[in-house]
Amino acid sequence: MNNQYVGAPYNFIDFPSKWIERYASVDDLPPHDRYVEERLTGTIELTWQAESPVFVGGGKDKERFFQNHEGFAIPGSTVRGLIRSHVQILGMANWRDDIENERFLYRTFASKNSRLNDQYEARMGMTSTCKLQRQRKEKGRAFPEKLQAGYIVKTGKNQYKIYPALADDSGRQFYEIKESELRRMNPDRSLGIRYMYRVHSDRKQKLQRDVRYEPYICEVKYDMKADGRVNSIVPPDSTDPKKQKGYLLSSQWIEKKQTHYLIREMDESHPGIPVPVELVFSYERDLVRKKYKGNAKYAFYHLPEQLNKPKPVFYVHTDGQLYFGFTKYLRIFYDHTIHEGIPAHLREGWKLDYDKSLFGFISSKKDKVDRSYKGRLSFSDMQAVGNPRELPPVQMVLAGPKATAYSLYLKQPEAEQGKLMTYNDDGFELRGMKRYWLKTEVKPEKAKSDKVNVTIRPLDRGTRFTGTIRFVNLAPDELGLLLWAIMLNDGCDFNVGMGKPYGFGHMHLLRDSVKVTIENLEKKYNTKNLVFRDQYVETADPEQYIAIYKKYMKDQFDVDIDKEPHVQTFMAMSSYRLSPGRSRYMRIDKKEYDDLHPLPTVQDTIAGRTPKFIKPINR
Repeated sequence: MNNQYVGAPYNFIDFPSKWIERYASVDDLPPHDRYVEERLTGTIELTWQAESPVFVGGGKDKERFFQNHEGFAIPGSTVRGLIRSHVQILGMANWRDDIENERFLYRTFASKNSRLNDQYEARMGMTSTCKLQRQRKEKGRAFPEKLQAGYIVKTGKNQYKIYPALADDSGRQFYEIKESELRRMNPDRSLGIRYMYRVHSDRKQKLQRDVRYEPYICEVKYDMKADGRVNSIVPPDSTDPKKQKGYLLSSQWIEKKQTHYLIREMDESHPGIPVPVELVFSYERDLVRKKYKGNAKYAFYHLPEQLNKPKPVFYVHTDGQLYFGFTKYLRIFYDHTIHEGIPAHLREGWKLDYDKSLFGFISSKKDKVDRSYKGRLSFSDMQAVGNPRELPPVQMVLAGPKATAYSLYLKQPEAEQGKLMTYNDDGFELRGMKRYWLKTEVKPEKAKSDKVNVTIRPLDRGTRFTGTIRFVNLAPDELGLLLWAIMLNDGCDFNVGMGKPYGFGHMHLLRDSVKVTIENLEKKYNTKNLVFRDQYVETADPEQYIAIYKKYMKDQFDVDIDKEPHVQTFMAMSSYRLSPGRSRYMRIDKKEYDDLHPLPTVQDTIAGRTPKFIKPINR
């Protein structure tokens, strides 16, 4: 067995080669107010068995397994989501709308992806002129010449404008102030200024970080020295005519940082630079991703909530591009949005594929669909049966890479040469639908801080869950697809619940437990004689309907569904087990992220063609 490190506990199912349209019009969909004789209505009974400890939360006690009135259970909503993802893959549907479209932000100085470093420096105005080379030599980092300072103002719902700060005679809109100088100007801390370091009685001692420090913004007045440095700072209500208005601020502490910034007052004569709504949305999503949104501790980074109340901001506005943030070396937007990495044939339009037809959809102005449609499937909870045993509490860290990790989430066709694609590159491609590998054993990992860890009490391996799926007015091919999504191929399993990166939630369908019953509507609604359920339901062979679906795909769409690459990849991931050592999250403490280890394909991983590390070349 190949023991090389893969780089992540997950991989991706690629997008389908084509987008299958099952119905041409909403009017062609079966009705909900009556049974259609040539359609199929009935139930599917099934049983899952946990091959590893499993945990599905959802109750008031977040550590405990979900319970309904009958006891431990996997909620029907969880079952629905799992089966729907399988239908999307096996039905060649488009899961574009399940991928939230946004534009990520980045900041890079010392990344081994030197091409991205160069792009960042160019956008910030940190080009390799003689002047900036000198700045690098003197300060260790180039000063961003395109950087401006000003104020961001909320003008309406999701509407903002940025107004530049007034520039002095030297063209400067903001000034840097060393913390030692700031202490001299404000020894009694009366202005709301926060300091990053503690003061020692022995001045020779090394500065010690003050862990109580938090980013701040405070309004002040100030005057200048003849040499262009800030001379003194006073409260904003000062009546001294020599003092000018401004705002003092400093962001989060980073090692060796000793600088605060003073931004001059707003140029109220400027018409303001409108911030595109897309950038507002992307910035807000970034706050959510970093868990800053709604957290008062990180209010420094929040966009202003009150109308017409200015908040100091740094920004770059050049070549039709606008970047903004609350630090001098701000995080800037990538050139492309996520959806630009979706294959072109799936990027635009709307079709009634198997997913929408079976699970329903809501009306959408964007897609020009003025009607909604309720799904024709309903899922019961999967009830734990027998005597399910709850295991002792287990701690683990669930944080992992997100789609911002371009080396993992984007296809890297030239990874062997170290040329990594990012969201700045034309023609970049998303890998597809993320799925976690099945594991050979359970091996949870904990963080050093309990604040980061999550505690769960899973049910033991061997626990069985039974449930029912009801279907109404399905065509034979639709029932076949649904059954295939439930049963998969022989030897295939799946994951459910929390802890999948560490091997929890490995579930196995007991194939012999699958019982399909179809109602004979003519017998059921026979008004002449009283009939009981066992007289109008008929048992059906699941494999027969799966074969009908596959034939329908071939006859109607010329698709040999078993040979579709994304289906083969899906089945391969569903039948292969990786050891925890081969598939795990990268170590932050060992700086494995810094090596930008690209994710190998599913096929390369299974075949053992997994490079240990691929380091980008300089460009």
